[in-house]
Amino acid sequence: MLDAHTEAGFAVGVPFAHKGLYDFGSHGGMTSRVSELGAIMLKHRLTPPPDESYSLHRKLSGAFLACMKLKAK
Repeated sequence: MLDAHTEAGFAVGVPFAHKGLYDFGSHGGMTSRVSELGAIMLKHRLTPPPDESYSLHRKLSGAFLACMKLKAK
């Protein structure tokens, strides 16, 4: 499960680590990969995450999905 958390963090961090403009239009399957990892985390978690992380997750995923839909760079 720790590996899934680490991989998800790296997958979501790709746009921030990219040199120059990141093309959200060709996100390379980021949503499907994070979804797969999320299923692993959900299956093996011992307790739910803190409430604060849910609101942060919703804001970040909403921003990413909007950028992908708009094919932002």
